[in-house]
Amino acid sequence: MLLFLPLIIFGATLVALLAGNLFQRNFRSSWLLSVSGAALSFLALLFLRLRLPLSLSFSAWWAGEGLFSSSSFLLDGVAWLFAYILSGLVLAFFLIQVHEAVSQQWLTWASSLALAAASLLAVFSGDLLTWAFFWVLVDAMATLSVFRQFTKPEERIAALAFLPANISATFLLLAAWILSAPPGQVANLLVLLSAALRLGIFALRHSGSGITKGSNPSFSLRLISITSVLVLLARPLAIEGFALIAVLVLLLLPGLNSAVRFLQPKQGMETTGYFEYGFATLVLAAASLGRPTAAVAFGLALMVGRSLLLLVQNAGRFRWPVIILSAFLLSSLPFSPTISANEFYGSSSIAFAFFPIHATLLAGWLRHARAQAPEEALAEPWMRTMRMLGLVLLPVTVLLFGFGLAPSFSTEATDFSFWPAIVVLIIAALFFIASEKTRPPQVVPPIYASAIATIFSLRWLEASFVWTLRALAWLLNVVSRVLEGQAGVLWALLVIALLLSLASQFALAG
Repeated sequence: MLLFLPLIIFGATLVALLAGNLFQRNFRSSWLLSVSGAALSFLALLFLRLRLPLSLSFSAWWAGEGLFSSSSFLLDGVAWLFAYILSGLVLAFFLIQVHEAVSQQWLTWASSLALAAASLLAVFSGDLLTWAFFWVLVDAMATLSVFRQFTKPEERIAALAFLPANISATFLLLAAWILSAPPGQVANLLVLLSAALRLGIFALRHSGSGITKGSNPSFSLRLISITSVLVLLARPLAIEGFALIAVLVLLLLPGLNSAVRFLQPKQGMETTGYFEYGFATLVLAAASLGRPTAAVAFGLALMVGRSLLLLVQNAGRFRWPVIILSAFLLSSLPFSPTISANEFYGSSSIAFAFFPIHATLLAGWLRHARAQAPEEALAEPWMRTMRMLGLVLLPVTVLLFGFGLAPSFSTEATDFSFWPAIVVLIIAALFFIASEKTRPPQVVPPIYASAIATIFSLRWLEASFVWTLRALAWLLNVVSRVLEGQAGVLWALLVIALLLSLASQFALAG
């Protein structure tokens, strides 16, 4: 089918890379071939947008046709938008890595192409079962990429820290799929929890890599792999009642904490990872409120933030104009005509809690952009040109598709107004000036400050989960020792009798 044309191009590029390195030792055109394949895939998406309808759904494979929820692929405005972003991200990653065009092994480019193909399939998933299947494929490709790009064991262990959370997220998504007929609030909660795991909400560390390493392979691989998560959160996932309050508290408070940490980094500590973490909490909170357009908007800001930092880093004498335009993009993207979130702020007073988090993240971005030292220029002019193309590709793509040139996926017409963006810019400017002129006093003792940070960062959830597993393992170990020791059969009969007694009491009571 025509939809799989970009995937066919990715596959043909992989085969060409393999053939080139088999028949020609130390094939030096691997980077050029990978860039060409990624560019053709991006152009193929533009071609398919003119040929295929905006909305289309068809079965993913014949085995899923007999299920209560047929596994399918889905085309709509959300899938098209993030498919463009994903393809542009892959092409930008290759162009930025132009200085490694000769030294890098061909398997590095091949693994990135394979991960992009798997992620593109996940972006077009139309149901939870298809998402779960392709998430496994994405994780497998990401694991292979990590093993190719890192050689030291400690580096691989650190890079593969995402794997346990992603595996748990896949099982939670399967559980949500089982409970989704008929769909209910429990299934939506499981979907949100699964997405939170894959976005790294419960990770032990959110500092991330430094700005000067913003184009490193591991960060680009992470952005590629979470694209399908942002598409999933653009589905109706509204939570109601007490569950909604609990979800918002567990998301907005850590989001505000990460935003403050991003605005006030410790001396000598890089905190750029808090930017993505803060916007990830906004994405999940907007999805839990039943506002998928706002979730998509904040997701796009998450995707483009570090690319804009790299663009500022290499802008030279155009640095301040780029900073101003980037600040406008990050502040007004959630309120653009295509993905307007104005109805989001007009429908619920809870949504105004997003303003301080959004503004604090923008103020922290301004601090990092202002303090960023220019990177050392590449020696050859053509390399500088390729790198600059890679830096501007993703922001320009988001700018074009976010401000009306992409097909709108909102079913209701919305009016564009600048007041939310202006409010965010004003608050961000005030926070930026305050953080530059003052230094927050150490009011809370360090031991209590560490405890508060642990609570706000949700690390206690992961610690409690690990403690529960250990307690369960201890209990099972004790029970097995009792049953396998002396009089084990008598203990087993006693437990069975107790269970039968309880069952009979409930049955007679009914």
